[in-house]
Amino acid sequence: MSSSPLPTAQQTARADPQETSEILEVAIVAATLTLAGPVAAQGHIGHAGTAGSDMARARGAHCQDSRGQALGGVQLDLAEVGDGVQDGDWRLDGSAWAGGDISRVRVGVSAAGSGESADTVEVEVFYVRAFDPRWHLLAGLGKDFGGDGPAYLTAGVEGLIPYGIQTSAELLVDEQGQPGARFEAVSDQSLTRRLILQPRLEAGLRLDGGVEAQEAEAGLRLRYEVRPELAPYVGWVWSHNAGEAPGEAARSGSGLVVGLTAGF
Repeated sequence: MSSSPLPTAQQTARADPQETSEILEVAIVAATLTLAGPVAAQGHIGHAGTAGSDMARARGAHCQDSRGQALGGVQLDLAEVGDGVQDGDWRLDGSAWAGGDISRVRVGVSAAGSGESADTVEVEVFYVRAFDPRWHLLAGLGKDFGGDGPAYLTAGVEGLIPYGIQTSAELLVDEQGQPGARFEAVSDQSLTRRLILQPRLEAGLRLDGGVEAQEAEAGLRLRYEVRPELAPYVGWVWSHNAGEAPGEAARSGSGLVVGLTAGF
């Protein structure tokens, strides 16, 4: 691109028609790129906002006003039952958010249990701010209202890494001063226009006096998108839990799950 200044009005008046046409073309392109910038940035809050990703839909399903400004949305990431569910025979993961293109408030809920009882009901409230079209900072707090777990503060990042893998990494410190970490990675592989294969990995670490795996889960889910915002799925999940208290026996298991993901 030339570093020479734009022509003045007098210079433009003396220019021949061909030169004037070229100047107008350059001005139109520049104006188009300038206006396209804010539009391209919309929808980036969340897990990188890439199309077709379950994590992206979780943060990208939203209502819009007539000007296209994001207002809020609700997403049910996982609603499943089966032998592969850790800590019970059913699991629900969902979130809701409200805000603008750069910063938003997000509330996440994760619950699991057996029958009609919920063994865990974890609620997290985040402030999310984009610092790059594909990366976002997180800060918030959480609490497990279904168990005896303490409240905690959390901070981290989420975004897109090569090969289309959506990631989230958080550091946590509970009210007793115990540190921990949490990691999640999800990748959507399109088999057909409606069939999506999704590998998912989740891990929780203890960081008190070293690094110790507290819990881990690896799953492979195949969903059929009836509509982009509605998709039943079937999958196989392996999970491991090292035990919440010292001396508690570790437990591992795997099994089939069936469920539904939906956006509103």
